Amino acid sequence: MSSDEIEDDVEYDERESSVVDEGDALVIESTGEDLIENFDDGDDENEENDMSSDQIEDHESYEEAMMKEKILMKKERKDFKPEDYCVIIKENATKSDRNIIDFNELPFSKMADSVQNAKDAWQWIISPMKLDEFFNDTFERKALVVQRKNPKYYGNLYSTKKFIEILQSHYIEYGTNVNVAVYKDGERFTPNGIGKVYPEEIRAQLNVCFF
Repeated sequence: MSSDEIEDDVEYDERESSVVDEGDALVIESTGEDLIENFDDGDDENEENDMSSDQIEDHESYEEAMMKEKILMKKERKDFKPEDYCVIIKENATKSDRNIIDFNELPFSKMADSVQNAKDAWQWIISPMKLDEFFNDTFERKALVVQRKNPKYYGNLYSTKKFIEILQSHYIEYGTNVNVAVYKDGERFTPNGIGKVYPEEIRAQLNVCFF
């Protein structure tokens, strides 16, 4: 990293955010400004950590691996405490007249490099946290909560309707593509089914955790 990049980071932190300690959670107060025009093209690519079925050892079947993953997640409910592993980003006041992003126009797919497009989109989603900070300190270690005062920040990025459309039009599988996680009384429940995920099944699994 060059001295110029370090200086830019310091200026950004001093101008837009401050960090305070609230018990076990790290709280970053920030303006949460839209970074759509301020992406850093010089970030190093992060290594992929996702495990595919091809990477599972020969003596172990895919189903056995998925079952072990489910067992580990169910064990987590006894000692997993979200408040002990949480990064909270509180957004300060933002401009209400900011243009709403339309994801149907693929605003983050302007470059030929799909990896960079994905980085840009994710940087915008987790702003003001930086990509390297997220993958080095937060990813698969802590829960990240971005509390925004602008309800229109994410535009039409995602919706329940879109989620249902994905489930109906694609083969989505428990453990591979989707994990159902419900937190109740400080405990995590993972009411995953087996095989293909159906919309009505998801609804039933979530509802049963509240009765």
